[in-house]
Amino acid sequence: PIFTLVFSSKYFNKVNWSLFSGLFSLSAVTLLYTVLSTNLIELLIFLEVSIVSVFFLILLYGKEDRERASITFMLWSQVGMGLLLASIIIISVEISTTNIYKAYGLFNNFSAIGYAIPIFMLAIIGMVIKSAQFGVHSWLPKTYKESPSPVVIINSLLTGIGLYVIILYFYIFNSLSYLAPIFIVWALISMIYGGINTFPQNDLNKFLGYSSISQLGYMLLGSSIAFFMGLKSSIASIPLGILASIFIYISIALGKGVLFMSTGGIEKEGEYGGLFKSSPVYTAFSFIGILNVLG
Repeated sequence: PIFTLVFSSKYFNKVNWSLFSGLFSLSAVTLLYTVLSTNLIELLIFLEVSIVSVFFLILLYGKEDRERASITFMLWSQVGMGLLLASIIIISVEISTTNIYKAYGLFNNFSAIGYAIPIFMLAIIGMVIKSAQFGVHSWLPKTYKESPSPVVIINSLLTGIGLYVIILYFYIFNSLSYLAPIFIVWALISMIYGGINTFPQNDLNKFLGYSSISQLGYMLLGSSIAFFMGLKSSIASIPLGILASIFIYISIALGKGVLFMSTGGIEKEGEYGGLFKSSPVYTAFSFIGILNVLG
């Protein structure tokens, strides 16, 4: 994400650079700590701080309709986070612990606690909202459209973290694998819907937003298939479906990162004819990003 600042400097010639870089860095660092968390409450706090940071980045540095976009982003995010919080609170009440691991490399198993299915579904639906799957996706293209490029890429990484939390819940509720077909079907719909909706877009950020919905559907599909086939409590061996989801997330981070860096340097969005003549560097970077996304 830091490299996007260089390619998108035209957005920030007249703004408080210290405030922007501080919010941006805070969001990036808290995303890292979200992944490193060993406790569900700790994970929730770091994820919430990252969401609030992105909210202010959109509100302060977005485009014409940034107020509406930032409020939409925050409202949908808080619905998802509220459901995750409810799940964590019930887990804490039922078994007096919210630790993700019971020993090094071994996940806790919460499948046998009371109300396991509602607890599981609360968190999964909350993170399905945060990862913009079909039916709860409308906030993502609008947010991408009104955000400057460096904010879009950190937002895309934040959206993908929702799938990370889903995978964690698949592991700590691994006995509920009979629910996996629900998420497999949901993922397939998201993949197809996101892909189809890229075609009519004439705004590059919105185009990439719908493309991200499709890719996030692929991530949900891979992890849901692994969940359906059975996940072990140990992380010593990672199933192919989980690995596929990880690689897709890396692809989003690298490929979409390059594409968003390119859009940060394109002055007239929507007028892409003859772009190579006016911006050969950005065209080359865009081509590399597209190749990465295509696989």
